[in-house]
Amino acid sequence: MNKYRNKILELFDEGLVGKDELVINLVNFLSESDAREFMEQYYDEDEDEDYDDDEPRWATKLSPGIPRF
Repeated sequence: MNKYRNKILELFDEGLVGKDELVINLVNFLSESDAREFMEQYYDEDEDEDYDDDEPRWATKLSPGIPRF
């Protein structure tokens, strides 16, 4: 059941798949409702005072190494 999930983790552990590449590809596979649920769980918009009006407010919370689209 977890054959492919385990293979992805194995590729990551062996350094054949990079962290940024893995995260970006997994986020691209999220449904809109999954993405919304994640944002609601991990991001409180009221806490954010430092953001650029041209970017979504959650974008300022990303790690510096993660590209912003």
